[in-house]
Amino acid sequence: DVAFPCASQNELNHSDALQLVNSGCQFLIEGSTMPCTTEAVDILRKSKVFVAPSKAASAGGVSVSIL
Repeated sequence: DVAFPCASQNELNHSDALQLVNSGCQFLIEGSTMPCTTEAVDILRKSKVFVAPSKAASAGGVSVSIL
């Protein structure tokens, strides 16, 4: 139901996005910078999967990393 791509940039492509949609994924929370290709994001959004972009999803880590 929830996917957390966190490894690297462009980790999820067109076919990966289709697999997530077909398996019932409802939320995708980006843990790394730009883990999805543009095509993957388009498929996820058209399929009504909530995509939390990495800038918003990992903003807390950036703010506390300087402490």
